[in-house]
Order: sequence, then C-alpha cells, then structure tokens
Amino acid sequence: MNSNNAETVLALTRAMYEQLNAGKHCEDLTLDSVFDRDLGFDSLSRVELIARVESALGLALPEAALGRIDTVRDVLRELASADLAHGQRFEVLDQSDAATVSSPAKAETLVDVLRIHASMHPERIHIRLYSDDDDGETISYGELLAQAQRRAAGLQALGVQPRETVVLMLPTGKSYFFEFFGVLLAGAIPVPVYPPGNARQTEEHLLKHAAIVENAGARVMVVMEEAAAFARIMKARTPTLAHL
Repeated sequence: MNSNNAETVLALTRAMYEQLNAGKHCEDLTLDSVFDRDLGFDSLSRVELIARVESALGLALPEAALGRIDTVRDVLRELASADLAHGQRFEVLDQSDAATVSSPAKAETLVDVLRIHASMHPERIHIRLYSDDDDGETISYGELLAQAQRRAAGLQALGVQPRETVVLMLPTGKSYFFEFFGVLLAGAIPVPVYPPGNARQTEEHLLKHAAIVENAGARVMVVMEEAAAFARIMKARTPTLAHL
C-alpha cells in the first residue's frame, strides 16, 4: 500500500466529513471506516470523494469501482489495481481540434451551440468516451444533434412541455448525452441522478431519488435497462412520476 496515497485519501475523507457536518471533527477515522454507516456518506458523497481522490492523485478509476467501494481501504485497493495509463473518462472536445474551433458568437444556449457546430462541421468529434481497455467511442456534433432530435420527439410524444422536468437515471455514455440534449431540444429541464451502484444502496437510492423526483415535479424518467426494476419501485412510491 502506498502510504502517501493512504494519507491523501484519509485527509480528503476527513475534509469531506467536516464539510458535510458543519466543521464537526471526524473522530476515529481509520482505513476501515465504513462510508455510510460510520461517516454518513450517501452515494453522491462517495462519488464526490472519488472525484476528489482522482483529481488529487492524477488517477482515474474504472466506473464500476464505485459499486465496490465501502471504506477507505477499498479506495486504496481500487487505486492500486487501476490502469494508470487511462486519464480522463471523457473529453468535451478533441484537443487536436480545439485550436480550430471558435465559439459561435450568436449562440445563447447549449442547443444553439450544438445546432451551429452541427451545421458547420457535423463530422467533427465533440465528445470522446474512454473505456478501461481502449479509447472507446466518439460522438460527433452531427450524431449528437440527430440522436437528440429523436429523443426530443419521443419526449414530446409523451406530452412533455417546455420547462417541464425530466429525470435521467443513466451512466456516463452515449445514451446519456443523447438524452440530455434531447431534453433540452424538447424545451424541458434535465434532472440527472445516479443509478444505484450496488444492491446495498437500493433503499438509500429509493429514498433520495424519490425525494428528488417529487421535488422536481417530474412526470417522466429515462432509465437504463438494468435499473428498470428499481425505477418501477420508485414510480410506485412517487405520485408525480407517470412514465418510464
């Protein structure tokens, strides 16, 4: 175990605990402190902690790691086994293209920006999604606009109105970006939430996500197929939710 990594992860965990608890000192923090039971970290807090660890150490963990992490020691184990050759999970724009693209001067919204770029250079790569094994998939401006238009049509067929909220429970991937921009094209407001990381988090996710959906007044939630059963339970518990 790298002692420097251990000290860094412990320090970041302690700082997050104090931030979430109005400066209260974190007593008895050890490598085996359980995030939810001992520290009160919910799934979103764990995601934020992992992001801070990755940023501090200049490393990237595989997306599936979140479902295996319950303690500081688990974080260190994932760091030790991570493939350090893969940097960021995705880029907004290919660096080779960055110098040649100027911001559309008349654009006022993300949809305006997408439409202008899709018109000017539809084949240009806008997003690159890295996998644990290779450079993964890419999304061009033209593909993003075309796929988003399909999603927007589907939402409008469900009666989604301008400024209505739509919940997105999707992992980072092509579908997430297609759905996010589809919501924007439909004139609605995307409300992203994390899919449950593992079976132990199901009850926690039900309570948190049901509260988010109800607070947003969302009638529609777009979910990954693997989370469909979870979403149906949420729908039964959330009066506003009408469509999955």
